Amino acid sequence: MKPLIFISNDVSPNYPRALTENGFEFTYSDPFSADGLLIPGGGDVTPCLYSSAAKNYVSDIRLDVTELYLLKRFISSGKPVLGICRGLQVVNVFFGGTLKNVEGHIQSGEDKRVFCKFTGLLRDLFGASGFVNCRHHQAIDRLGDGLNAVATAKDGVIEAVVGNKLIATQFHPERTPDDGFIRGGDIFKLYKSFFY
Repeated sequence: MKPLIFISNDVSPNYPRALTENGFEFTYSDPFSADGLLIPGGGDVTPCLYSSAAKNYVSDIRLDVTELYLLKRFISSGKPVLGICRGLQVVNVFFGGTLKNVEGHIQSGEDKRVFCKFTGLLRDLFGASGFVNCRHHQAIDRLGDGLNAVATAKDGVIEAVVGNKLIATQFHPERTPDDGFIRGGDIFKLYKSFFY
């Protein structure tokens, strides 16, 4: 039986495609009938939610609050969570962490290849280091309670975290090419292992 994943925001066809290719089903409706949660990429997280007075952000506080609520429900139910890009940022804020602006993780509005060192579960998947596919200007500042960093770029930016039945990547496994990068599908396989 394929796990049914609720995708919290319909921002790109890449997310449902990657889920389907890796043995999941997905839905955008009735989140609480789903077996797991995927929080995808998107706009900035509203700064006041992590006690920042930063300005000039393009955010959607209604979406932020909805996704924080979904995280609370799924985590308290012991259902697996996958966060990607903005999804990692929402996860970090949920666990009491903060965010900051960074440079060098986006290239003229396009994806950028970023070299990372891997630890823990990601070292088991990818080895000690490799390239990931990034497109972000926000990143973790203070790591949330109970989260462990498992991918870190050369500039110190955290590119992936894990928790209990949770993985969140700042990079984009749903659109990672095979030419020298890590295997993006392996992130979805790791997520799938949380269901068994």
